[in-house]
Amino acid sequence: MNNTELLKKAKNITELLLAKSERDFNTTVTKNQLMTQPIIVGSWGAHNWKNIGNTALLFQVNGRLHKGIVAIVLGFEDLYKVFLLDEELNFSPTILESVYAEDLVLAIDAIVETPQKDTEESRLAQIDNAKKYLESQGFFTANLWHTDDVCQNYDDVNQDEALNIIEDAMTSNWMISQIFEAIDIVAEENGYKRKDED
Repeated sequence: MNNTELLKKAKNITELLLAKSERDFNTTVTKNQLMTQPIIVGSWGAHNWKNIGNTALLFQVNGRLHKGIVAIVLGFEDLYKVFLLDEELNFSPTILESVYAEDLVLAIDAIVETPQKDTEESRLAQIDNAKKYLESQGFFTANLWHTDDVCQNYDDVNQDEALNIIEDAMTSNWMISQIFEAIDIVAEENGYKRKDED
């Protein structure tokens, strides 16, 4: 690809990133957040940092897993999205979504430099990140049911069947009515008044 084609493609990439961004943000603050872990960021060979209209932060890397560009944009929930582009400015299918600021360095490191092993620790970290995101959207996650809760008590039940059993149990009319009744009891005990009683 010659320089003219590369510049034309760079312009198109800028327009695409502007479309992917959901809100403006201070890219200097985001860069400083990354640089709180300079050894890790240094291992990527990060350089040529660019602010694209306060809607995207771009920088080049020369990592073991990815060589090219890392592009960071911010979503409405104040959570980051990370895109990878190769050296010819083609988007990689690898995308990070809903990344908290404190997790940004390690999340990028996992796709640029250091392959993550499928360990119990990393699995639990992914679950914890998912729960944090759901909680930020107003969902209750402190009491989650797992297929193991079924499989430990019943023979010859596979994961899909166990999930169906949990779904049927938790969405049954009786269970839903019990939950709403319990919510009413706890809310009243804490002095809250129902809207339909006004």
